[in-house]
Amino acid sequence: MDPVEKFAAWLRHLHREAKKPSYTEIVRRIRLADPTASVVVSTISETLNGKRLPRWTTVEPIARVLGGPAAVEECLRRWKQADAARTPTATQSDTAPTPDSPAPGPETESAVAGSGTSHSSIAPGGGGEAADPDQGAREDEAPVHAPRRKPTLVWVVGTVTALGVAAAAWGAVTLIDDRNQTPTGGPTAGTPRFESGSYETVLTVNKKSWASPDGNVRIRVPGASTSDGPTLFVTTPSVSCPQTTVAIGDALVVPEASGSSWTRITTLKVWAQDTPNGEPFDMYVQLQVDQGTGRAPEGQECAS
Repeated sequence: MDPVEKFAAWLRHLHREAKKPSYTEIVRRIRLADPTASVVVSTISETLNGKRLPRWTTVEPIARVLGGPAAVEECLRRWKQADAARTPTATQSDTAPTPDSPAPGPETESAVAGSGTSHSSIAPGGGGEAADPDQGAREDEAPVHAPRRKPTLVWVVGTVTALGVAAAAWGAVTLIDDRNQTPTGGPTAGTPRFESGSYETVLTVNKKSWASPDGNVRIRVPGASTSDGPTLFVTTPSVSCPQTTVAIGDALVVPEASGSSWTRITTLKVWAQDTPNGEPFDMYVQLQVDQGTGRAPEGQECAS
């Protein structure tokens, strides 16, 4: 079975276990938990029907609404398998030379060297996984293939003349892969790079979320107490940290699955806006967010 379809079949099972809520209802629940979420009905339909494999940040809230934190952990494992299973296929077809490429004979070498012509490594109708026809119009999916008319691998031909005999030196230029960064669970070329730094932010409880400058860490505060501290919901490329209460002065440490980077979130202050006559009020949380690489520091772990 196609890896994307296999992943979609598991999501459909999760959907049935959740009493099959409508796609509109799923979107409503996602936005109730996170008003900034951008998941739409068409995305859910195409994901559950195996038409495409979206980014993890798109899949995660769907799994959370249908099955809770336990389903998110299993979903991440299956998502990684589906994403990894399709990657070698695309890479193999990209690196194979085209059947129509001329053999490196003396005449061909001289012509190529003189004209500077480059050949794409992907021939029309060549092997590899078939792409979704609507795939190019969707901004939240990592494309499997580069555009047909845009060469992704350039062979540089150089001609060296020695004693009247031409010899060709072929060097492959690194394949430029413009796929969206996705969590792979290991320090591979596709793993998002964390930028070390320290930041402070003030969030209004149950309103907008905060994202780190490199876009890898996202924090939302669904609740807070001036005595117990805020409840934090944190997502990174490879970790989804469920709602965890972090007391004032304490720190939540979220290491990446690869072990190469980490995020530490410290609660600095929690306060409420004064309002007359018992009217509804907002609560605010001041956080310090530190990002680093290497071994993670000591601190509170995500709630299980």
